[in-house]
Amino acid sequence: MKNLYERLIPKLKKNLLKNKKMYDSVNDYVIPILKSKNHYTQLTISEVNTIITWTEVDTTRWSMFDYKWGDLIFKP
Repeated sequence: MKNLYERLIPKLKKNLLKNKKMYDSVNDYVIPILKSKNHYTQLTISEVNTIITWTEVDTTRWSMFDYKWGDLIFKP
C-alpha cells in the first residue's frame, strides 16, 4: 500500500518539493508525516492544515466533503 507522500497529487508534490528547498519544517515535519501514514483519515486537522499550506492548495472552492475525504490532495 502506498503512503500519502506517494499518493500526493503531482502538482502538489511539486509545490511541496519547491518549499522543501526553502523551509526546514517541510523536511522535518511535513514529509515525515506524509511518509508515515497510508490513509487520509489518519491525519489530524492540524496536519491537514499544514499539508494544505506547504503544498499551496487553493481551498477557496472546497466543500466540506473535500476536507472530509482529501480527494483533492491525494490520488486514490
